[in-house]
Amino acid sequence: MKDDRIEKTRGMIVLQWVLVLLFVFYLAGLIKIVLLKQLSPAQLFLQHHSFKSFNLVPFTSIRLYQHIAGKIGFLRWAGGTFGNLIIFIPMGWFIPLLVRSRRPILLVLTISALLSLGFEITQYLTGTGSADIDDIILNIAGGMLGYLVYILLQAFIGTGPALRLGMIILFLAFLAGASVVIYKEYGFTLGLVRTKFITVGGNGIPARKPDIFGQFSRLSHDSLFFEAFPLTSGIAEADSHPEKNRDFVMLTPGTKIFRLTSDYKDYVVTDSMHESFPAALSSIEPGLATIRVWRNTSGDQELAATVVFYLLTNNSGEKRSSVRFAGNKSNPSHNHPDYKQALEMVSDKNLFPTMSGRILEIRHDTVIIDKIITKVLANGSSLSFGTARGSKNFNKARLIISPSTIYFSKQVINGGKSPSVVKHISPGHLKPGDFLNVYGPEKDKLVNAEILSIVNF
Repeated sequence: MKDDRIEKTRGMIVLQWVLVLLFVFYLAGLIKIVLLKQLSPAQLFLQHHSFKSFNLVPFTSIRLYQHIAGKIGFLRWAGGTFGNLIIFIPMGWFIPLLVRSRRPILLVLTISALLSLGFEITQYLTGTGSADIDDIILNIAGGMLGYLVYILLQAFIGTGPALRLGMIILFLAFLAGASVVIYKEYGFTLGLVRTKFITVGGNGIPARKPDIFGQFSRLSHDSLFFEAFPLTSGIAEADSHPEKNRDFVMLTPGTKIFRLTSDYKDYVVTDSMHESFPAALSSIEPGLATIRVWRNTSGDQELAATVVFYLLTNNSGEKRSSVRFAGNKSNPSHNHPDYKQALEMVSDKNLFPTMSGRILEIRHDTVIIDKIITKVLANGSSLSFGTARGSKNFNKARLIISPSTIYFSKQVINGGKSPSVVKHISPGHLKPGDFLNVYGPEKDKLVNAEILSIVNF
């Protein structure tokens, strides 16, 4: 009997230490998710974060997520709405088991509230997140829900080693499920993974930057016509290089032609180069492909040595409708339904973009931005926060551009109190450092950019 009691006591001690270690791991995970994200502890407190945001009106953020529920995936909507509740559920399991109290429910309530308040204050003071009363409400609710589960499990299996072992198994199951969701929806945001870019095939494509990048117009006999985008060395520049705006090149029997296809899955972007032939170009409708051309380095510069084309499609695999430009990338027809809708979207101050941020670089068919996180307040205004000054840990997002992308410039007047001036611009106006509003479907920081608006304050 005495030996049995000793064994039970040892078992309880082991289980209790396992609970302590799991609780420490859980707290470290909370700090990573809420405070650190892509930052190190030193960056959190030592770097200057210029943007700060707070919301003191209950249920504002929750209502916002209900408003945009149809525009984002289910997991992203559930994470935004209930994520702060879910991550605090284990708090209601650990506290009653690790801290003795006559009123454990009050202890769970108090610790959940104080920890949540500490997180929100730290986020505001460091500028690494939004201080939001809704987060505190949901954190407390999560702790109380966890305590309810603890009470039910206690009533079902009793106290002692069985309860502790049951809680350990329950937490490990919770951790496994949460890890899958966090990796799938927030892995990039938390710095757990990085998007990889892989190129398959394309033997014979020059390693240097293309001489021409533009929008396909047509193929007439051996002449490939296009509308050139003013991109040089991957960076947008002014039209200071007139040779970049030539509107055709000649194909020869020796011209190598490749079709580019791009696939995104599990944080990997795979660009595949498939050998093709001129007939494939002749079947493309005007404006429904982008092209990259490497000229012949010896002899006639109008001869194309290598051509890579990318056929633009939508999610269903059908060809995208194109907004045609009149002349050399001038304004599209103002009677075009897509243009009218886009103009209304950019002008509507109550309609928030999919994403905002500053351009880091422009390369081929994509724009890379440093994403700005925006919080909407109860009065309709918004506050934002972004990457610390001097930091290289950008919150990067990749925008897929196409000939059907519509470009605007928006001049904010009187701090947004007066109507903004919105005008159509060409792709050549984009340059690193510009602040963009982006509209289009998003999948883990990969946005199919239907509308890009440069915002000038």
